[in-house]
Amino acid sequence: MNGENPSIINRQLENSSIQIHQIDSIKVIQNDTCKLVKLTWGNLSDEYHWYNSSKIKLDYNLFQKHNFEYLNKILEVTKAFPLEITKSVGKFMTITMTVDKIEEMEIEEKTFEIPELKKSKRKGDKYVEKMTGNKIMKIKN
Repeated sequence: MNGENPSIINRQLENSSIQIHQIDSIKVIQNDTCKLVKLTWGNLSDEYHWYNSSKIKLDYNLFQKHNFEYLNKILEVTKAFPLEITKSVGKFMTITMTVDKIEEMEIEEKTFEIPELKKSKRKGDKYVEKMTGNKIMKIKN
């Protein structure tokens, strides 16, 4: 992104090559002016999280253990769920996910029940765990 003025937000990430930056940039998404937080995975890839602190507000403490791709650290900075996330893997691939609609609704508690899990032993799992800081689990058969 041109004109980036990064300021490192959090250097306490488990992998020192991964950093979170607050970027001095704005973008309008669904008529909402959004700010930008960038997650840099060393030389591997970048993620751009666009958020509006008055939309999809949340208590980031509820997400402390949600460390997949450091979303917990992103939410600690933004205190709101991103309205758009763009993930780039070098010049190989870019994926953009944008919130299409925000709707409040009732959800049954059973929706959040987690099945019994056990540690996955697939080839390559140790590498992924080392890179992401996450445990790779699978649903028990």
